[in-house]
Amino acid sequence: MKLLGQKFSIHFLSVLTFLLCASALSAQNESSSRHPVQKPFSAPLPPETFTYPDAEPHVLPSWVEFGRGEMAVQEKHYGQAVNDFRKAIERKGIYPEAEWKLAEVAGINGDPLVEAQLLRHSLSEAGLLSVPDDKWAILYTLAKVEEQLPSPGLEKKSLAMDTYREILSQDPDYEALEAGTGLGGYDAAFFTKPGRFVYQSTGKESFTSQLTGLNRVLYLYHHPVDFSLKAHQELAKLYLENHAWDQAEVHALYALTAIFSTVIDAVQAQQPDYVFHSLNDFFRNRNSPVFLGIDPSLQSHRGPGSANPGWMSRWQDIWDFLKRSKTDETLATLDFALRGIEKRDSLFTPPPDNRRTARQAQAEVLGWLHLIFPKSPWNAILRHEAQRTWIN
Repeated sequence: MKLLGQKFSIHFLSVLTFLLCASALSAQNESSSRHPVQKPFSAPLPPETFTYPDAEPHVLPSWVEFGRGEMAVQEKHYGQAVNDFRKAIERKGIYPEAEWKLAEVAGINGDPLVEAQLLRHSLSEAGLLSVPDDKWAILYTLAKVEEQLPSPGLEKKSLAMDTYREILSQDPDYEALEAGTGLGGYDAAFFTKPGRFVYQSTGKESFTSQLTGLNRVLYLYHHPVDFSLKAHQELAKLYLENHAWDQAEVHALYALTAIFSTVIDAVQAQQPDYVFHSLNDFFRNRNSPVFLGIDPSLQSHRGPGSANPGWMSRWQDIWDFLKRSKTDETLATLDFALRGIEKRDSLFTPPPDNRRTARQAQAEVLGWLHLIFPKSPWNAILRHEAQRTWIN
């Protein structure tokens, strides 16, 4: 019995061990089916060679596809970028930013016609842009692309000109001006001969002066820079190409008025009692409390790179703005327009007695350009142009 009991115990333990092992294996299989083993994370391959599991593309949100497309553009994998942006559009349905990026890729690949079509498509969805002001960037990009396309009308680069006019049509201040006197008032103020006038600022001092040219325009008109500034500047240059000298002149004048109006506002923010008399206050009169140039007493031992250079900390933002706004180029555009007017007037109709000649106006413009931007390359360009007959 003792031996039998030992055998029974051995068999019983063997069976029990087998059952426990089988139960453990079954539990492990069930756990594996419910909780798949996580594979270690691995960095994605470059966009051109990266492949997803079959199910993954259907769950990626549109913004992820958009981000992958931007990364592919940076890495110059343009085919992959197109795929990613199109997937982003498929996910979201309407995605103007992705259409804009597709246009960028088309431009990189040298297809301006497709680029223009995609930009127009993006503009048709502009109401859903995450940043509404991106609309202006798209329009300006479109105009530059359209300068490369054939012109359907009589004007050179007519498509681009129409797009710039489209931008201006959405500027309420400019539209109000066009509904009234138009830009003719700018032309009249700019060309009026010097004469004694009494100027009265609302709620401020009155003064007698012989304002003429840009100073007279700035006293009569005031509108700081907005989104349409570049449209006026680019239109002025395109009017030059079309020999529409008067149109080039008034659009350049409008742009300069916006730029210098902004300067006046910035100066008055620091000097609230200042009343605008002349651009001389800013750029010529060193004794003026709002002179924007370098103080002669600081010039010898303080400069732009030194600690607390005085005038830099106070007025540097204005100088940065003048440069960023391409003020010197706009003055040069106005000079070119005046040359065209001078040439035309000498061949056809001289100006009336109450108007300055185009040559007199040109001398003023060149004076401001040299005074405000003595190191601008436009000074040398205009000197070179003056030595040849450039108007056909």
